[in-house]
Amino acid sequence: MSLPEELTAMEREEEIDFFHKEYPDLERWEIAEILDIMDMDGVMDKFWRENPTLPIETVDSLAEINREASAHYYLYKKNNNEAS
Repeated sequence: MSLPEELTAMEREEEIDFFHKEYPDLERWEIAEILDIMDMDGVMDKFWRENPTLPIETVDSLAEINREASAHYYLYKKNNNEAS
């Protein structure tokens, strides 16, 4: 996948659609906000640089864990702010 600034409008919408299916509790604008904060390509590149012998499956798994943690953190912060 290309960097966020290189995504076409169609690719961006497809990316948001994908994550909206994964996290239906989030609004599309919230998913867009999370994606803007996260740089999945950067996360994967960092894992590759620091661990060049890791298999691709491991790097993909670590990136997935990072993505899920970011989404859960966002929901936690959002729900706590609404409860205050």
